[in-house]
Amino acid sequence: MNNNWRNKIDPFLRTHLEAQIRDSSRYRKAYKESKDPGKAQLWVAIANLSRQLFNVSVKLNYMERLFQDINGSKNKVNKPKRRRK
Repeated sequence: MNNNWRNKIDPFLRTHLEAQIRDSSRYRKAYKESKDPGKAQLWVAIANLSRQLFNVSVKLNYMERLFQDINGSKNKVNKPKRRRK
């Protein structure tokens, strides 16, 4: 297999490409049994990207809630109390 095409990709993008290829190669045994191993490998890469996106989304949601909680507690502290007359 000729891998020269990978060398023609932008180096920043190539790093990500190689990472996806490396991650999907963990399942080589499974996709080699497919009728079309190339397509199966792409689906494995898509599933890996989906998992990565899900993980980032979970972390982002957690951080957003954390910042909202922090901001909410600051607002409670900074609110002036009304005095009764």
